[in-house]
Amino acid sequence: MKLTLVPATLAAIALASPLFSCAKVATAEDLNQQGEVALQELDYVAAKANFESALATLGQDTAAPGYLQARLGLIESLVYTDHDSCAAEFTQLGSELPASNLPVKDYVYIAGLLANAEQLEASFAVADLGNRRFPDHPSLVKVFENIAEKAKNVGSSKLNEGLVGLGYLE
Repeated sequence: MKLTLVPATLAAIALASPLFSCAKVATAEDLNQQGEVALQELDYVAAKANFESALATLGQDTAAPGYLQARLGLIESLVYTDHDSCAAEFTQLGSELPASNLPVKDYVYIAGLLANAEQLEASFAVADLGNRRFPDHPSLVKVFENIAEKAKNVGSSKLNEGLVGLGYLE
């Protein structure tokens, strides 16, 4: 009886082992997709984790496929989980990439998200960085106007100074 059990056990293991070897390792593309789904589901913590994992997989190669998607996804998740890091991360990304790789729409989008989340100083920092790259772009003007409108109810002297300096507040 022992002889028939051992071959049966070995046969079961042999049949099951391909299932274990087929386990798929998540690629940066998979992780980016999972991060995008998490963003759509408003699960910002999961999104952040997926984009951080994608970036760990990709390394520091800013030209790698999926790198920009992972960085921007991470930044978007930080709007809701750590707004100070969000502005710093976006500023760092802006310094790493030429303007052609980080268009004005990305500055407008992130600054707009931050403004809508009432993170006006972080929003201003991102919009100001965009304004330095794309001076007086109409989309950025609208972001500054939105920030200025919201800033009327906030007593931030640093924010107000920046908006006065650009002519959005008196």
